Amino acid sequence: MLRGLMLKNLIIINSIHSTNDAINAYETGTILIAKHQEKGRGRHGKFWLSPIGGLYFSYKILVPQTCSRGFIPIAAGIACHRAFRELTGQELFLKWPNDILNSQEKKLAGILVESKKCAHKRSIGKGSVGKEICIIGIGINLQSTEDFGFLELDSKLSLNPSLIALHIANQIDQIFHPKTFDASSENLNYWQQHSIFQSGELMQVYTNQAHASQGENLRVGRVDRLDKNGVLYLADLKTKELIPLSSEQASNLRKVPTEDIA
Repeated sequence: MLRGLMLKNLIIINSIHSTNDAINAYETGTILIAKHQEKGRGRHGKFWLSPIGGLYFSYKILVPQTCSRGFIPIAAGIACHRAFRELTGQELFLKWPNDILNSQEKKLAGILVESKKCAHKRSIGKGSVGKEICIIGIGINLQSTEDFGFLELDSKLSLNPSLIALHIANQIDQIFHPKTFDASSENLNYWQQHSIFQSGELMQVYTNQAHASQGENLRVGRVDRLDKNGVLYLADLKTKELIPLSSEQASNLRKVPTEDIA
């Protein structure tokens, strides 16, 4: 299962403020692992609890310019999902935009992607592909808790989490390979097959979170599709209008309970 892993510049630190911040000092291709983060963070600056016993790492890579920034978190989530399935054989789910859930729909891993343009270019065949520096931070629960799921591993992997990080990094490399990257077919199909939000499923979302407590801006619709920019579309239940959702709205996207469906 773990044969053929490409060697990386692997750095392991006991404790650090944030792997995503610290990895800026290293070259691309580096994996930075911490046993504990003092100031780990998730999307939108939210605090990410990083106790000893989990796996927290960042991977710094170059991604093809043909990959939109909005799709990078989607692709990173797919890479993690593939790696987890290969390592555990468990049925897991992707939650838009980039969480991994277990069969009880409890979160067992989250991803924070930060990227910036760079001038680096590399010749690919007859043409050239521009690059973007991308830092993919991944936090994985390896121990059971009341509120979260965890990645159930055999004892050998549990004692050597760096193998997990290497396996995920290799999956990321495969997805973002400039010669084979395709945001419009294979990866989108994979996401749809393993998404917790299936096509046609009824969802509700507050399009303006600031007014959610007053019940304003509530939209109800069915999952329509995910596009190559990482935008999730709902078809409004009444008007059939397509509602584009940004990742900022992910936290207030909810399934409509079966009993509430008229």
